[in-house]
Amino acid sequence: MALKHLISASVFAILSVVCQTRVEAGKCDQPSLTCCNCEFKVFPCLQTACGRVEEFSDLEGFCYIRGEEECNGTEFRQGCVGETGCALCVLDTSICLEKPVCSDANGVCVQNLTDCDRLINERHCHGDGCACCKDGCVREDKCKELDGYCLLKDQKHLCEGTQFNLGCVGKDCFCCVPDTSLCIEKLGCLNANGTCLKEPDWTDCDTEIDSYFCLGDDCACCREKECIRSDACLNAGGYCFRKKTDDSKTHVCTGTESTEDCGGADCVCCIPA
Repeated sequence: MALKHLISASVFAILSVVCQTRVEAGKCDQPSLTCCNCEFKVFPCLQTACGRVEEFSDLEGFCYIRGEEECNGTEFRQGCVGETGCALCVLDTSICLEKPVCSDANGVCVQNLTDCDRLINERHCHGDGCACCKDGCVREDKCKELDGYCLLKDQKHLCEGTQFNLGCVGKDCFCCVPDTSLCIEKLGCLNANGTCLKEPDWTDCDTEIDSYFCLGDDCACCREKECIRSDACLNAGGYCFRKKTDDSKTHVCTGTESTEDCGGADCVCCIPA
């Protein structure tokens, strides 16, 4: 009887070491004999509520039942199978994991959105700051130069930067530029051989300043249109803009207006305060 107990204790000790090794390698969810019994068939196999999916066995984490147990990492539902509510708790929240809707679209999850030359969807990935890069839009060089990324028009609420319609190709695609301090030319500025300037550089413009044709904070287009700055306006440190029929499209002068110092119809010299 003593020998039998000794053998059992030795087997238990060996299995405990093996089990701990498997836990550290990410093969088991917890350091118990349950995770070793089925592998080595020494004792009857005990059924567990959730089991790891072999494809994701390299991820450091554990299986749990959502709503019954707590996870302080990333909830990855494809990582474990078993009872309803099974999920894998991935301890490293910086790891990006694709949801089925991303994988099915041949997408890949990324953390740096500017690494994606296609469509970004921030709801199709697990992990902090991760988004799915998938087919749907093609990012052009202008969007890349601005460190922007592509979204669809129904995703406008996801863009916390400047929305630029000319940077991405595809139906309902636009380029989201996170840095709102950058000046971006609209088509009306480009077609008039214009360049967007940031205030106070508006006084460097010898033609017409028009804030309607630029994107970005405190940006306006210096374009070749009706207005030509006179020496009087230049010497006063002013710039020219044109009064339009639609006031919402007229540049706003925050200084003093003079109607005599700019050539062209409805052109006004603005002398900054």
